[in-house]
Amino acid sequence: MEVGSKFLLAVLRKKIEDGGLCYSALSEKSGIPLSSIKRHLHNPSLGLDKVLLYLNYLNTDLIELANLANQLQHENEQMLTQEQSALFLEHPYLLDFIYMVTSRNLAPKEIAQMYGLTETSLRFYLRIAEMLGYVEDFGDGLFYRSGRRFLLEEGSALDSLFRERFQKESLSHNINPGICVGRIRLTDS
Repeated sequence: MEVGSKFLLAVLRKKIEDGGLCYSALSEKSGIPLSSIKRHLHNPSLGLDKVLLYLNYLNTDLIELANLANQLQHENEQMLTQEQSALFLEHPYLLDFIYMVTSRNLAPKEIAQMYGLTETSLRFYLRIAEMLGYVEDFGDGLFYRSGRRFLLEEGSALDSLFRERFQKESLSHNINPGICVGRIRLTDS
């Protein structure tokens, strides 16, 4: 599984803290302006060269960083609770909306335009997503918790619903995709 940049940066910041360094000390050691370090360590598009530069000052390597980031990412994976499963089973389009915002990184306005949602519906979806912890509203903008994954209990009603929807959508095209859901190959029968 791919490790998210958010987790790599979180581990990098943690390593700086654990190493007894602060951003200003790292700035002095590296000769990189403090404002650039702050910007770099919160930029998900940070280049590999910069990551390696910071790792050099922390006496660690990319493999250790990736392993720690992978561990952190797995700690953030949680099965949906029974209450969440019941809610999403009753309102599957809410889970679709949250998935599009957090995993596909689509802007809420773009989703609203794509699916014809009213402003009220959009606010309703965003408020529920915030109550469930998938979105945070800071007033000046939304923050999407894109690290969380939707892990469904295999065989649950919600799992069955989404498997059926996926199979129906996949098989509705003229050319069937050669993919598998779990251990079940999708075929016409």
